Amino acid sequence: TVGANGSVQFTDANAAILPAGFYRVVEVLPPKIQIRVAPTRQVILTVTGKVGRTYDIQASPDLVTWTAIGTVLVPAGGSLEFPDTNAASFPKRFYRAQ
Repeated sequence: TVGANGSVQFTDANAAILPAGFYRVVEVLPPKIQIRVAPTRQVILTVTGKVGRTYDIQASPDLVTWTAIGTVLVPAGGSLEFPDTNAASFPKRFYRAQ
């Protein structure tokens, strides 16, 4: 669990018997995207994620081919709005943040 200061302490009980150890931290909660269409028919994505984290916003016409359409930095409030100015050019469009 991340402490109030943003740090984590981990102790590997098996470290003394291993010749080397490699560790990685994986964020458990992925960012969320909510989609809404403005009256002007522009698609607005509301991205909610970890404060201070940068995410690539990606779009796909088929859930197979993904294209980065922008990069966002989550502000202190934990969410932001991102307009997809090219959404109207596609018959369907899927989104993700990574």
